[in-house]
Amino acid sequence: MERLLIHSRYISGLSVRNPEGWSDNNALYLGKIHVDVQPFSIFGDHIVINEIIIDQPEFH
Repeated sequence: MERLLIHSRYISGLSVRNPEGWSDNNALYLGKIHVDVQPFSIFGDHIVINEIIIDQPEFH
């Protein structure tokens, strides 16, 4: 049951491309994202985010 209560996640290497007709470069790149949420808030009407940390952001 304890594994279900983990409320922190990491995402690495997220990139968002520009729309067609814009530059071929990515619009942005986020090297590492850490998100910490209230564990059971994902089952309710509102998700409670305690913290978001973004490392190595690149905006083009």
